[in-house]
Parts: sequence; C-alpha cells; structure tokens
Amino acid sequence: MLNSQTEIFQQLFDTAFLCTYPRFVDRLNSLLLPEKTFPHPTPGQLTPELRVAAFMRIGVDDCNRIARTLGLSLNTVYTYRNRTRQRAADRNRFMAELMKIS
Repeated sequence: MLNSQTEIFQQLFDTAFLCTYPRFVDRLNSLLLPEKTFPHPTPGQLTPELRVAAFMRIGVDDCNRIARTLGLSLNTVYTYRNRTRQRAADRNRFMAELMKIS
C-alpha cells in the first residue's frame, strides 16, 4: 500500500511541478555541460533524478526529507544531488541559477 501511495504522490507531484515549471528540464539542461544533459522523460513525468532536482528547485534542501518523501534511500538522494551538480557548466553558480528557473 505504501508503494502505491508513493506512486500516486509522485504522479501528482510531477503534474503539479511541470504545470508550474513547464520548461524545467530544458532550463535545467541549459545549466549543464552539453554532453551531460538529462534526456527528456516521458511527457508529464519526471525521472527520480529529475524529481530530486525539482525538490532542490522549490527550496527543499533537506536530503532526509527528500528521501522520505520520494521513497528513496538517503544515499540515493545524495548521489543524485552530487551527480547533478557535477554535470553543471558552472558549479559555483549552479544552485543560484537553478533557483532562478521559472
């Protein structure tokens, strides 16, 4: 039952987030090195790694909270966050630029 609730939450989150930030993946990719961009997911859905980036965009920086909310391990959240930052064209300004995505 917990898995189905998590899945429903993820679907609702993806829909709400992408309605608010419809070009999120494109804008995020513009902050990354060209060879390290994210592939476009299925329309209306985010991958787990993109969901972690979406939580970062809305200002949730507590990895424990992100892990619990998304049903991921804490280590997975750390890995996704670090991997995304390492892909950035400008690592020093990445978080500031991520927060500007509208």
